[in-house]
Amino acid sequence: MQITKELRIHEVKATRASNVPFQIILEGNYLRQEEESSLTLDADICTRYNIPISLDLIGRTLACSFESRELPLQGDNNGNGRVDMESLGSDDLQIKSLKKTEVTLSIFYTIPPSKYNQISQTLELSSFGGGDGMRMHIIPCPFYHFLVELNDEEYEACRALPANSVFKVNFHLA
Repeated sequence: MQITKELRIHEVKATRASNVPFQIILEGNYLRQEEESSLTLDADICTRYNIPISLDLIGRTLACSFESRELPLQGDNNGNGRVDMESLGSDDLQIKSLKKTEVTLSIFYTIPPSKYNQISQTLELSSFGGGDGMRMHIIPCPFYHFLVELNDEEYEACRALPANSVFKVNFHLA
């Protein structure tokens, strides 16, 4: 399965830290209080994807392509085995969560007042090695974190993916 989205660059950060030299923050849905999509890159990754290390990236569009694939299993011949983590690449993303949220909003400025149901389907992807969120850790570089809005077909296709699935990300400036 392949998902293609265009995401706008909201913020760019550059530091002298060796593990987080360049970070791109992407625009999200500001109605929900969720984490932001971000890319932590170094000079080699920026060169590979033809992304200039520049603050002029704000407002530009990043075309992202997410393609699912199954990781091979290693173990016995009975189908019992563990995921072969050696087959992971730096552009492989783990599925952190797949959510479908329905919110009912009241609209008081209409006559008569009415209600509106807002349904959102979100896929959260991140690079491996990001820690558990509870303890301090060094962020690996590159490190990607994406919150992707899905339509109904994409959501159902993601639900049908096997447990050993990952998404390979590819992106470029549009």
